[in-house]
Amino acid sequence: MNSTRQCRGRLAPLGATALVCLLAACGSSTSGSKNTAGPQGSVVAGATTNQSSAAPAATTRASQPSSGPADACKLVSAAEAQAALGKPVRPAKAKAGATGRSANCTYESTDFANGTAAGLALVITYFPHSSMTKTQFDANYGGNGSRAVTGLGDSAWYLGGMLNVYAQGANLSVTIVSLNAEATVAQLEPVARRALARI
Repeated sequence: MNSTRQCRGRLAPLGATALVCLLAACGSSTSGSKNTAGPQGSVVAGATTNQSSAAPAATTRASQPSSGPADACKLVSAAEAQAALGKPVRPAKAKAGATGRSANCTYESTDFANGTAAGLALVITYFPHSSMTKTQFDANYGGNGSRAVTGLGDSAWYLGGMLNVYAQGANLSVTIVSLNAEATVAQLEPVARRALARI
């Protein structure tokens, strides 16, 4: 859980390669990854309080993965990553968590390099079988300045340029690494929606 919370910090101040490594580290965790988004990218303004009280009573834990490692790169194509970044991208870089229960996928723009402000990287973190229930997910990712985003998955939150979604027992996080600006919900929501359709 500590590694997950560490990934929730704002991304802009760090170097691009360091950020990719930091986000990739989330894939080795067995706890749920933070998620946030909305069907039309409609953010619920001022929703900074914990939503667990309004969430359905989810008391059973999600089932553990039955077989095969997670693969986040199957959720977003190179063409979709290029559309999200607005730049040509290099081939996807896949990284599976140590237990096979989580995975990262990174698409870097062709001008992406450490210290290069123009470069961008789309990072997808996927937990196919979360260790958290929806109620626990909301308690973990709601509040602390997070904004609820409606209509995407079962629950969605946005904070610090990262969109986090809980859907049918799975956790999905999407962010764009940039030295210039945080990614917005409008940028991340289409990527998350396409990824969820393939889960």
